[in-house]
Amino acid sequence: MAKSDFVKYLTPKAIINLSIIVGFLIFVISILLFLGNEVGQRAASIRAQRLQIDAHTRMIAKLAEFREASAEAESATADLHTIIPPREKLFSFPKNIEQLGLSVDVAANADFVGKEKPATNDEAGSNMFTIKGTGSFDNTLRFVKTLEERKDFLVNLESFEVINLEEQFYSVINGLVFFYD
Repeated sequence: MAKSDFVKYLTPKAIINLSIIVGFLIFVISILLFLGNEVGQRAASIRAQRLQIDAHTRMIAKLAEFREASAEAESATADLHTIIPPREKLFSFPKNIEQLGLSVDVAANADFVGKEKPATNDEAGSNMFTIKGTGSFDNTLRFVKTLEERKDFLVNLESFEVINLEEQFYSVINGLVFFYD
């Protein structure tokens, strides 16, 4: 009897209404699937753009850090160049040593010995030198101290030998003087 009651309701008008409802549901479901796919694609595009923006933001932040570090490096380089002279200025090193010796009453002369180590991007170049001097013991010590404290040349004293010659002292100083190109 249940079948007959159901068939009784399947009138042509009901079939048309059911067909319209089913068609409408199929249409709505297909539109929802299409829109869901479209939203998914746009969401993926937005995520990709967000990742790209994040990468650009990080690059801009790094660039700002590099600019700040560059300014500090320029300042440090300028400070180093006041202490470490250019290579051409080394030609005046022996004359400056003579003048330094005269200022503390020591007869001094300097010569470059050995091979020059060229400057690189990472470190200063250097030249080995020998300074020979004659003067009193106190003046010789003052000469060495003044040599180490000089601001126009950066030197590294490697050896210092003093020989007593009756009233005078003979000294031999070996070291490195640094330069940049």
